Amino acid sequence: MRRTTSVPNQTSLLPLRRSKSHSTDEEDLRRRGGGAAATAWAPRICMAIIAFLAVIRLVVLPQAVRSERVSTRDPAEEKEIQCPRWLDGGSGAIETPKGSWKVPPRGAAGEAARVFLYSVVASTAEAEALLPHFLDFYVRRAGVRADRIHVTIHAGSRDDPKTAAVAAVLDKTNVHYDLWVGTFTSETKAWHRDRLVRKKLEPSDWLVVADVDELHQFPGVLPNDAAGGGAPSPVEAFLAKVEASGANYVLAEWEDRVAEGGHLPHVCTSAREI
Repeated sequence: MRRTTSVPNQTSLLPLRRSKSHSTDEEDLRRRGGGAAATAWAPRICMAIIAFLAVIRLVVLPQAVRSERVSTRDPAEEKEIQCPRWLDGGSGAIETPKGSWKVPPRGAAGEAARVFLYSVVASTAEAEALLPHFLDFYVRRAGVRADRIHVTIHAGSRDDPKTAAVAAVLDKTNVHYDLWVGTFTSETKAWHRDRLVRKKLEPSDWLVVADVDELHQFPGVLPNDAAGGGAPSPVEAFLAKVEASGANYVLAEWEDRVAEGGHLPHVCTSAREI
């Protein structure tokens, strides 16, 4: 007589399980205990990583971007750098019809950061029209002293008819300028600017670089109908805060000079008409 094995019904099917030995149970407990230990250390490891990143962000990076100015100049910077030229030699003729730029000496020890402005202005009708607005903005509204502004007039040739007109605008405001005759290149522009900085400015000075159609909107810049004056000026006060934060370079967003509706209006005759 044979016993027939009973078959479980369809609703109670379960997978067969092999009973574990006593030693296997101990190994399983050890594994679980190790996982629990790793889980307990995870928050501490995360906190350590966060603390490390915080130190990098708050201590290391500010030190890395802190002012690069030094009390003594690099001897390599004292060497005369040759002006870049095209093969025809027409890229670097710099003339000084107003003589050497006499930078005024530093004032009292408590004087705010000295701020200078450098710009290259083309000898064109558009530049002649924009220049009064440019100078009015930076001198009256932003507060850059006229004797701390240097403009390089760029002309394709010495007989350019607009060179004298641009120079006349600068003469009215006592802004120093020189004349660059030849082919325009960004390399020559940078060479002349950096050469002036090394020879005329101190390591602690600030230099604003702007084209004639670029008006940097510093915090506190006076409205168009306001009278200038006051110390420190808006640009000096702003850059003093920047310097106190440990930075020595400022970047900003670009906004095209367009009127409401997107068109380019004609330049007004007077700077106060804007």
